[in-house]
Amino acid sequence: MQAATTSDPSPHDARPLSPVIIGAGIGGLATALALQRSVPRDRLGQITVLEKRSLADLDDDSAGAGAQVGPNGLRALEAIGGADLAEKWRGRCSSDVEGMAIMTPGGPMLIPELSDTGLPITFGRWGALRKILKDELDG
Repeated sequence: MQAATTSDPSPHDARPLSPVIIGAGIGGLATALALQRSVPRDRLGQITVLEKRSLADLDDDSAGAGAQVGPNGLRALEAIGGADLAEKWRGRCSSDVEGMAIMTPGGPMLIPELSDTGLPITFGRWGALRKILKDELDG
């Protein structure tokens, strides 16, 4: 084992992170937003999101199929952008699912309306969730 020398860079001397994210879907935009909100400004350079579609396409909140966001997804939205971000999804773009059942060979399995987190299962447009995340990003 070799001892560190003074020429070794310390974590404080490191250049800012400049992440490149492939895809501006929900996962890519959520990742970009989480980085933007959690990494100190002096440690974060330019976040680049590569997407084959145009920026205007990302504003189409009717794009895609349905998106189901359960209690853990709502908690993830809260962790990324606070309660306001989760409320933008719940209040403007989605509906709470009530009375859901999964049909199994043994009969229906009823899903409770609220989980032990007190949060519902929600359903809305995939494009609407993508637009909310895009709009939250700086620049």
